[in-house]
Parts: sequence; structure tokens; C-alpha cells
Amino acid sequence: MDHAGNPIDSRTSVQENELLMKNQLARMNYQVLFWSLLSLVVLVGFHKGVLIETGSKDLQYYPSKLLFEGIDYYTSYLNAEAWFLSQYPNYYFHLHYILSPFTTLSWFHFKLFWFVLNVSLLIVLFNDIRSRYQVSYATLTLYLLPLVVGFPLTNTLGNGQFGVVVLALIYYSWVYREKTGLLAVFLFLLFAKYSFGVPILFGFLLMGYFRAVVYATLLILVFPVLYSVTFGLDLLETLFLPLKVSSLATGIGVSDVMSLSRLLFEDTIHQLLFVAVINLTLVLILIYYAYKKRVSSMQLLVCSILFSFVGFFH
Repeated sequence: MDHAGNPIDSRTSVQENELLMKNQLARMNYQVLFWSLLSLVVLVGFHKGVLIETGSKDLQYYPSKLLFEGIDYYTSYLNAEAWFLSQYPNYYFHLHYILSPFTTLSWFHFKLFWFVLNVSLLIVLFNDIRSRYQVSYATLTLYLLPLVVGFPLTNTLGNGQFGVVVLALIYYSWVYREKTGLLAVFLFLLFAKYSFGVPILFGFLLMGYFRAVVYATLLILVFPVLYSVTFGLDLLETLFLPLKVSSLATGIGVSDVMSLSRLLFEDTIHQLLFVAVINLTLVLILIYYAYKKRVSSMQLLVCSILFSFVGFFH
């Protein structure tokens, strides 16, 4: 009998229990699948990025170490001096200031530090998405699959790149967008990878987060000023040193305006004009739709990310 005094159909009760057990088993299977996939990625990334001597070849260890030793690493690279692996300093200044104290570690231990940081960020990120938005492991596995298929995640971990950090900073910039101080710090850190930092900073400006964008910009400008004073360089030229490095260090990409400009024009002036006109057009389109209120804040964020991929070399 149930609580109302009605007889319980034992067959219905058994079927409900079986269905419940099947659902629990399915959830467990997806949970095991998710962590197995992530563990596989971590193991491959550890082998490629840490154990191999030339692993983490893009990691910004060398320029950060030169800065720690008081050497103008941008000028060193531009003067075609001997360089370590492919750790070209085409990131913005504050990344190297942040990383420089850690270069007291050996090359192996620095790679290990960066690897552990990235894996920790991945675990925190996925767990936060699952708990904050009540995402099932089945859906979480779908989120993970694009990072596994084609090996972008193992490539990022293996080459010591900035992709996981970018992903985490964009995500937490959105999550804490109403907290001005935190948003400013996340946007400031994100600008280290300025090809993402510029469009996304602009996106949050269009969303109306003016104070956070101003604070982030002021923080960003502190470091080129510090760099120019430290090494006695012209401030205006110093601001564009990472772009000069990028113009030498990067080749032709697959789908961006900067690469297209290099295919169409040989001289730098025409390339810059082409990039400026196309990107300015994209900016004006975003401004138009933002102020006409035809797009939401989330859509502006997505457009900023797409703008980054289209307008800048990666």
C-alpha cells in the first residue's frame, strides 16, 4: 500500500527502479568517459610538453628569463640574436613580467610548472561549468570532444601555449562581468595574448563595462611604460614592439585578415592599410548592432571571439 492506502503495483515499482539504475549507470559511464578522455589528453600533453627536451617550444620561458636578467628581449629578437626554440616574444609585456620570477626554475621545472597550471585550470574550468550551470557529464563530454578531436588540446599542452589560459580568462571575464575589479584583472591578463585581448576588451566596452575596461587599459599601459624606462626606449615605439616581433615570427595563417594581406600585398604599408580597413569595417558593424540593441551581451562576446580569429593572426 502507498501513503494514500492504494495498492502498489510491484511491476511498476520494479520498472521504475530499473529505469533509475539505468540512468545512474549512464551518468557514471559518461563521467568515466569524460575523465578518461581528459586523462588521455593530459598524459599525451605531459609526454610532449614536459618529458621531451624540446617540448613546450612556444612557452615564454626564454624572453621572461632575459627580462629577469635585465636584457631587452624584444630588441634582442629583432636584432636576430641567437634564440631558444620558438619562444618568440610576440606576447604583450606583462606576461613576461609575471613569468620572470619563475625563470629561477630550471627549464624542465618551468615546463612542469606551466603544465600543472594548465591542467589545473582545465579541471577547475570544467568543474565550474558543471556546478555553476548544472551541466551533465554527457554534455561536458561533448564540450571536451572538440578539444580532443584534431588534437588542439594536446597541441596546446605539448607546445606550452597560452590557449587554456585564454579560455579560462574569457570564461571568468564573463562569469564575473558585474564585479568591476575582477573583470578588469581578467581583461588585463587576457591582453597578454593581445590578438584575443584587443577584440574582447572592445566587446566588453560595447556591453557597457566602461570602468572595468578603463582600469584594465591603465594596468596594461603600466608595463610598456616600465619597459621603456628600464631600457631607455621611446615609449611610442615600445608600445608596438610585440607587433614588430609578430610580423617577423608569424607566417601565413589559414583564415585571417592579416594573413590575407600578406598574400595580396608585398609592401608593409599596403598590408597595414588593408588590415586596418577590414578590421575597422568589422568594428563599425559591431558598434552599429550593439547600439541598435539588436544583439545581446552574450552575442557580443561571441562576436568578439570570432572577430579575434578573423581579424588577427593566431
